[in-house]
Amino acid sequence: MARVAFAFAFLVAVLLGVQFGGGTASAAAAPAVIGVVDVQVILRDSTAMKAIQSQVEEKRGQYQTDISGQEKRLREQEQELKRQQTVLAADAFEAKRRDFEAQVAAVQRDVAERRRTLDQAYGEGLKVVQKELTAIIAALAKERGFTLVLPTGQTLYAEPALAITDEALKRLNKKLTTVTLQFTAPAAKSKQK
Repeated sequence: MARVAFAFAFLVAVLLGVQFGGGTASAAAAPAVIGVVDVQVILRDSTAMKAIQSQVEEKRGQYQTDISGQEKRLREQEQELKRQQTVLAADAFEAKRRDFEAQVAAVQRDVAERRRTLDQAYGEGLKVVQKELTAIIAALAKERGFTLVLPTGQTLYAEPALAITDEALKRLNKKLTTVTLQFTAPAAKSKQK
């Protein structure tokens, strides 16, 4: 029991920085100098991310126009199929119905593929921005002598002098004004490899 109490007292003393043998626990490691950055603000406000979002929205609009045309065509075919139900023989109607269902499934697959294409293009663009932002944050940390940079979402309080968000955003906007997205279907990309 005495041994456990001594070990505990020793641990507390080390944590509090009591000197043993001429040194302190804090002398072994330099204190951390911490900076903070609001990555979400930078991603929301950066010129490059706005360009990425604009490209995705433009492509989404193109896809929507095309898909709306396909949906209209399918609705017309469905109406025609309903009209033919009473006229056609059962087996002929069943064959047309299966063909129609196959067309509906193809459009649904096309919609899903286009959604994946949009998501992948956005993700690739985001990676480019994040890579550049990471390099900028590292450079700022080195310039300001920070040994650690935390996202503001993980801090309860930080002195305004420790924040590097505005400077990081300024440098990112200067260095990376746009990212050109490639809207290539994921399946086509894997076939190219």
